[in-house]
Amino acid sequence: MMESRNIVLLDHDFPASCPELGKFDIKTESKPEDRKVKGFDILKMKQWITEEHIKHRISANGVLEYLRRNDMLANCVGLAELGGIYKKGPDFFEKNFGFGVIFAWNSIIDTPNGPQVPYLVNFGDSMALWFHRLESRANECCITLLHTKGSRIYDSLREDGTDNTVVYPDFTKKKRL
Repeated sequence: MMESRNIVLLDHDFPASCPELGKFDIKTESKPEDRKVKGFDILKMKQWITEEHIKHRISANGVLEYLRRNDMLANCVGLAELGGIYKKGPDFFEKNFGFGVIFAWNSIIDTPNGPQVPYLVNFGDSMALWFHRLESRANECCITLLHTKGSRIYDSLREDGTDNTVVYPDFTKKKRL
């Protein structure tokens, strides 16, 4: 049985709930889906970081280009995923990510100050959405959160029947094929 405490529901209204985001163009890169993603299982996600992050030798733009070049960007989280994590609260964030920050590489924002990547940061008892300029350095706190096979939760089966789980509205029951 799926543990509901590990399930994060997407919040597609999260960008709209941040008035400062409404005035910017948000670019996302995703693969076309034949059904709607409802959420994800946090325990099936992968945290990714490069040696260059740890040594402070890479810019955010370098990370973005690496993700694009290696066909990883479509599996990165975007603003809807950050919104879901934000709704789960600071305790959930700390339990799963410590005091790092999660970057929404799949939601690059064009601002008057240049392109920026939004990120969610935890302060212990609160969280905030901030923006990181692409020319700035990335470090070991800059977590890239990637979807893996089986991490996404959909509202229906694929037409070819290759999934093994359909999630019902309460996100606690599943049907095996």
